[in-house]
Amino acid sequence: MRLRIARDVDAADLSQLTGAPAIRLTTLHVVLAEDREGTAGVMALGPGGRLDPVWTAAGDRGRAAATALYDAIEAEARRGGLARLSTTAGADLAAFLARRGWTETGEGATGPEMERRMAPPA
Repeated sequence: MRLRIARDVDAADLSQLTGAPAIRLTTLHVVLAEDREGTAGVMALGPGGRLDPVWTAAGDRGRAAATALYDAIEAEARRGGLARLSTTAGADLAAFLARRGWTETGEGATGPEMERRMAPPA
C-alpha cells in the first residue's frame, strides 16, 4: 500500500468516492491510500483539526487503508501542533476511532460527535 497527498487534479474522483464537494477537497489536507486495485481509502484533515471526509474500500483492504491513513493524519496533526481532533462519525468510524483513544462528546445529525485530545509534544 502506498500513501500520497492528494493533488487538485484528484478532487473530482475523490468527490465521487467520498460525496464531498470537489472544491472543498482542494482546501483540505487529503491523504490517499492506493494499492494494486486503485484507491483503497481517503482521509482528510481540515481546519481546526476536523477529520472529514473518511472513505475506505470494503473488507480487509479497507481496514489496512484506514489504519495507514489515520496514522498519517495524526502525524500531520502533531506536526501542525493541533491539540485536538474532531469529527462526526458513523458506526464503523466511531468504533475504529474509539480503539485509537477518541471519545464521544455528543450526538450530531449523522452520528456521534467525537474528539481526540492530542498529547503535547515531549
